[in-house]
Amino acid sequence: MTNINPSKIILKVRTAMWYLFFQTIGIWLLSSCEQKDLCYDHNHASNVKVTFDWEQYPNANPASMCFYLFPRKEGERTLKREFIGKNGGIAQALVGVSYTALGFNSDARNTSFRYNISTNSIEASSKDAGTIDRIGISASLLPRAKGTEGERMSMEADSIYSSASEKGILISLEENDRGDTCKITLSPERRFCTYRLKIMNIDNQQNLSSSIAGSISDLAGGINLSTGEKTAAKVTIPFAVGTTNKSTLEGQLRCYGNSPSEDAANYLVIYTVLKDGTKWCYIYDVTKQIKEAPNPYEVEIVLDKLPVPTNIGGNSGFTPGVSDWNIIEIPIVM
Repeated sequence: MTNINPSKIILKVRTAMWYLFFQTIGIWLLSSCEQKDLCYDHNHASNVKVTFDWEQYPNANPASMCFYLFPRKEGERTLKREFIGKNGGIAQALVGVSYTALGFNSDARNTSFRYNISTNSIEASSKDAGTIDRIGISASLLPRAKGTEGERMSMEADSIYSSASEKGILISLEENDRGDTCKITLSPERRFCTYRLKIMNIDNQQNLSSSIAGSISDLAGGINLSTGEKTAAKVTIPFAVGTTNKSTLEGQLRCYGNSPSEDAANYLVIYTVLKDGTKWCYIYDVTKQIKEAPNPYEVEIVLDKLPVPTNIGGNSGFTPGVSDWNIIEIPIVM
């Protein structure tokens, strides 16, 4: 029979207990180090309450708003949030990162938005114009005023409103630990202009069909949504025109305003397809009326005379896109 030594058993038990104790301490220390690395190597996220103040434009009612936080320091991420409706909501920002904020309505079907890395902002521009519904001809096939042939034919601007923060936004670690919510209020500003056209005393209006359109050249191709500065590119924008009574034509378009270029020359072109199918193009220089408008956001262009021919043929059809336009330049009498 084997003898059991109690002292050896006690020694083995103590050794095992010490081993388990040191192993537990080691695991705890490793866990603490990993937790500390996670805490200090990554920024905390904090809530930001975004409010859009529409006091200046109470009738504006966009369906959605886009909110950006641009980091002031290179290497940090740009943050973006979409809100349904026009009032705002809750976004998130990283603690300890300084940002500038930008908000604008994103319910814009005709608009392309481009991130400008050099200015850390968003630029808006209208998409290319397609077929002009009122006359059934592609915008690229329409005749132009001399010197504007190379301009991009652009769709009308959407009703864009935007606003940027004047000061930097920084959420400190102390504020985040206290549970403070950063609050940002932006007051959107109008970024689009409306040009209204009226041509009175139309000759032989009975010879006009419903196929009438217009275009204006040398308009701003886009706008910086943070600063409101217009981009350098020039565009020509086609728009719908219609008769309002026996001797008047009216129409209107939305744009980002006149080109900032000093040599901008704004030509209005009226495209008409008469009842006999012939196509007539009337060109007016409206530079002075646009540049001297009292309110650049609401421009009124009033003209006299549209010389529609007296005698027209019996042809009832026409071929869209064929370059057989009769072009007439109309001098402006002030």
